Amino acid sequence: MDSDGQHPPKLIPEFIKKWENGAQVVIGVRSSNEKEGIVKKYGSRLFYKMLNSISGATMVPKSTDFRLIDKSVQTEFLRFSERNRITRGLIDWLGFRREYISFDSPARIAGKASYKTSQLVSLALNSFISLSLKPLYIFGWVGFIITTISSIIGIFIVIEQIALGDPLNIGFTGSAMLGIFMSFMIGLVLMSQAVMAAYVSHIHTQTQGRPLFVVNRHGSVSLPKEQSK
Repeated sequence: MDSDGQHPPKLIPEFIKKWENGAQVVIGVRSSNEKEGIVKKYGSRLFYKMLNSISGATMVPKSTDFRLIDKSVQTEFLRFSERNRITRGLIDWLGFRREYISFDSPARIAGKASYKTSQLVSLALNSFISLSLKPLYIFGWVGFIITTISSIIGIFIVIEQIALGDPLNIGFTGSAMLGIFMSFMIGLVLMSQAVMAAYVSHIHTQTQGRPLFVVNRHGSVSLPKEQSK
């Protein structure tokens, strides 16, 4: 929890109660925030929407680092060896039983917000890189679309203007043909980058060193002694 008073300490008993009832991760979700700027407010909404659409983990919008985690969650979290950690994202990625508590964030007791807009953008980019491989393939798909469209147009030009003698009187100029050819080549370059991205994604996954699976031993089914022999 933050020490500036925006994470109300009075809610700690509620966190503990949910933990005692079986929740392994209890997350504080900010329902309102005093003096929250427009850029931060709508930027946060866009961030969560984009992250949930491209990553394997599902994060509840406006969830915060104000949370309680069980010892079993801490043990698994400490297995991560990556450096650029997005704490809340990795805890959600682990997939333990989660519960949520909504709260109104009061005004800061003292000081000012330490995160600037540029730092928030950097945090968002690190989150995308850490939790999803899809950004690596974006330009590959763009290249595929460009190559497909330029190929269709190129074939049409060859048939309509060269083979049939331009019966539609379109009159493609040499500059237009050159532009279409250049678009085709740019698409091929972007597609070749997608091939490189496939190898980079494997390297990225390997260097992260995340566990292949996480066993929730607290929620696992234990067999009777007679069946386990």
